[in-house]
Amino acid sequence: MDLLAAIPQKLLRASRIEYDEFVYSWVGALQTYWTRGEGLVDQVLSAMAGTDPAGLRQLRPDDALQR
Repeated sequence: MDLLAAIPQKLLRASRIEYDEFVYSWVGALQTYWTRGEGLVDQVLSAMAGTDPAGLRQLRPDDALQR
């Protein structure tokens, strides 16, 4: 888990696979939780806000809410 939590967001974003922004926020929240970093609540709130159907680019709204 420590190795997964250490993967930089920049590396994840460099992938050829594109995800909606909330996925990166959620990964950041999980990394922050695991490493006991600062700003966990803000990251979780950002991930939740990112599931707004108006802002989704990759997932259908129903799929985003089920993940």
